[in-house]
Amino acid sequence: MKQTIITFFLFIISVLSYSQQPKMPANAVRIEPESIYSRLYNLQTGKKMTQEDFNFLIKEKGKVSFLPFFDKWGEIEKYYYNPNPTIRKNSGNDSPKVKKTFPDFVFTTSENKKIALEDLKGKLIIIHIGLIRNNQLINMDNILALESKIKASIKSSKIEALILFEDSKEDILKVLDIKKTTFTLIPNGLGFIKKWNTLMRPTTLIIDKKGKFLGEYMYNSEIDELLNK
Repeated sequence: MKQTIITFFLFIISVLSYSQQPKMPANAVRIEPESIYSRLYNLQTGKKMTQEDFNFLIKEKGKVSFLPFFDKWGEIEKYYYNPNPTIRKNSGNDSPKVKKTFPDFVFTTSENKKIALEDLKGKLIIIHIGLIRNNQLINMDNILALESKIKASIKSSKIEALILFEDSKEDILKVLDIKKTTFTLIPNGLGFIKKWNTLMRPTTLIIDKKGKFLGEYMYNSEIDELLNK
């Protein structure tokens, strides 16, 4: 099962309780206390945690894990502490459900333009979530085949095709010539991938003209019929 739990390391204690700070690991990232306290919540009660609650928790347990809750921009809006470890919950806090309205989103494209779900109403929306491993684009043939089918569709003018990666624009352009594709590139999309709890990649999400989620598709052959509706 995909684990997307964000761990707060012990070095935070030093920020909160001690004047002398311990040596931190080279890859540690300092989190300012005020940014933590404003976004901490109890998963069971839904109530906001205070600085005192957090200090007590750290003192009692030493190290705790929090689940990130993502907003429509794919950014972390809240962190939830789960006091009951027997209740397992993924960080994908807004997984899309078939035939239900797709979770609201605002993408930032590689050209730094904003694309919101609301702006795309009236179009069939295709979000291909790509995967790059070892400097290679996985299933490039499938991406090209999907693009060809979109171009050949009798409803091509009513289709919005987006390709989303967790990677930076610079890393994507090493394996994909975006000038030769009709897909709109969405880099730095890890927050959306976690928000939607997308377990398998590469994969394709399709949203209808009214903003309803039609489903997640692994193979292009399953998408053919939808492209001409």
